[in-house]
Amino acid sequence: MQNLNIMKKLFTILFSLCLPLLVMAQMTFYVNPNSPLADDLNDGDSPNLPWKTLNMRAWMDNSIIKLSPAVYSVDSLSYITKNVTIEGTSNSEVIFQGMSDTEFSRNYECKKFFTITNEVTVTIKNITFKNMKYVHDDGVTLSRLDGGIFTIYKNCVLNLNDVVIKNAALPKAVGGAINSLGSLNCNRVVFESCIAMQGGAVLVGEQGSATFRNTKFIKNNTLDDFSNFKYGGAICVKSPTANVVIDSCLFDSNRCDDATNASVYKPKGGAVAILVGPDNTINVDVLNSTFVNNKAYDAGAAITTSANGTSNSNTTLNLTIKNSTFLENKSTLFNIGNTINFNEAANSYKGSFTLINNTFMKNTIGNANSKSIFTNDQPMDYTIINNLFQDAPKLVSTDASGNGYSLVIQAGSTVYAKSMIAMNNIFDKWGGSVGSYKYPDFSDPLKNNKTKQFKDVVLLDSIITIPQNGVPFLKLNTNSIAIDGGVDSYLIGNTEMIPSLDIERVAIKGLHKDVGAYEYKEVNSGFENLLFDKNLLYPNPFGNFIKVNDSVKSLEIYDISGKSYMLDSNNSIVNTSILPVGFYVVKAKLANGRTIATKMSKN
Repeated sequence: MQNLNIMKKLFTILFSLCLPLLVMAQMTFYVNPNSPLADDLNDGDSPNLPWKTLNMRAWMDNSIIKLSPAVYSVDSLSYITKNVTIEGTSNSEVIFQGMSDTEFSRNYECKKFFTITNEVTVTIKNITFKNMKYVHDDGVTLSRLDGGIFTIYKNCVLNLNDVVIKNAALPKAVGGAINSLGSLNCNRVVFESCIAMQGGAVLVGEQGSATFRNTKFIKNNTLDDFSNFKYGGAICVKSPTANVVIDSCLFDSNRCDDATNASVYKPKGGAVAILVGPDNTINVDVLNSTFVNNKAYDAGAAITTSANGTSNSNTTLNLTIKNSTFLENKSTLFNIGNTINFNEAANSYKGSFTLINNTFMKNTIGNANSKSIFTNDQPMDYTIINNLFQDAPKLVSTDASGNGYSLVIQAGSTVYAKSMIAMNNIFDKWGGSVGSYKYPDFSDPLKNNKTKQFKDVVLLDSIITIPQNGVPFLKLNTNSIAIDGGVDSYLIGNTEMIPSLDIERVAIKGLHKDVGAYEYKEVNSGFENLLFDKNLLYPNPFGNFIKVNDSVKSLEIYDISGKSYMLDSNNSIVNTSILPVGFYVVKAKLANGRTIATKMSKN
């Protein structure tokens, strides 16, 4: 009897341990409103007996909801309070809409869609959400809980994969598609034609964690017929502790403007606005992305900062932009940054401003005082390397210099910049304190910055290339001075600052990294860049010497910054003892007239 009781207890314990696993195995539910057997009274755990609606009251924690192709009407605001995955068959087949396309075009209104609360994680895949318009009754209050399609509460997470959000209009409010007070992660998402006063598509607030990868922002705006301070035609970052990553994204034809009082409220940030306030710590990384044809009334047609209160000594902003392309982004006003704008008063905040391997073209409005990128002097670490600036073109070929300025950093009698690193950039024209004694890197010949370089030598396409996969880009053409003109490596501490791949995910093709976001793919110079017979130059890696085959008639050695070295040689041995440890490009001219190059390293 005692043994039987022990066995019962063991069975009870094992059952209680296994019950969660048994429940987990039954948490996939099916929705098919077109099935004749669909009913919300069904268990929903079989595609043969599905639910007719989302049936959210029947959801269990960690449910997977599988949706059959259909148009699902949204009649009221719904609250998601469970950890759940909602999965359609494809975003062209599964559509949630607040109204028909015709009704939306006639300015009908409907309810907002979803609010995510209760500290849950929600994942949504392969669905389109469209045609939502909701107008606040009071006409003046910015609700912290706005967000037309999704409102994400603090400590909640929303993951979107292969989702389209289109025609989400939230006048007089923020976050036309999404207002995130928690964490938002988007991959292969399209935001199109969304409207709100701040963050036409997305407002990143409160906790301020957001990641956008392979995502498109198209024709989002702030034109809601309501005059107030407007920021971010696509994205507005308005969080005291923001961490935002924008990687491999396209921003096309977004706009921040005001239809009636633009001159009073001066809307900023055609694509992205970053609001900076006291005691804020804000980190924004823009990588491998393209900004084209975005518009702002006041400044920052692509990216702007703006004050959200008065910054103080504890305010930190770290903005990093790498491997990105900026084409024809325009601001109506021209006295501050047309493309990227840091127009806060000097000495407003600390942190870093990093521009590496970016391409800028046609981003000013043709005025002699136009400034593509503008910043007042801040106590920040500035790192500006391998950028290609073509925003101050000559109006006619006989002009002595360009029209407007590609980069202006304005310093007063006191220079606040904590550090200024500027290397291997190509400019048409710079202005302000750039190139002066206040920022000597720009004019230091050892830093390889070039100015007064225009389209005749830069040879950059003016028409965007749209690849089958990835974001659009501007190509370099044969014999461009940008080819092999960059720095291959630059360390800050132990962090490599130079991206190893270009905007197309292509590694270095020639002697050096190219200047700008695009790596030239064709054979460009009078040498062959190939792996050749190891007996020509050896060993690799080398120490204090390189042995040279008799067929090599002359040798040139360059470090990763492009600096060349004159080395002593004794017949077949080149003395490399003076070279620091690191990577080198070695060009060898052969007896047969060929010139070849290879990468070698010293250890």
